[in-house]
Amino acid sequence: MCVDALGGAADRGTALCELSRVLVPRGRLVVTRALRRGAEPAWHEQVAAAGLMQEHR
Repeated sequence: MCVDALGGAADRGTALCELSRVLVPRGRLVVTRALRRGAEPAWHEQVAAAGLMQEHR
């Protein structure tokens, strides 16, 4: 579980790749992030590049 921590990562894509690497097969990673009202997160591409599947936003 990663609670509001990826926003402070120097390279969020690299951090997601590392989280994916250490995740057990078929495991789930829960990531949360606070967003400003009206802001759209740009996670789709980084999640896919890390070999992860986004289930909910």
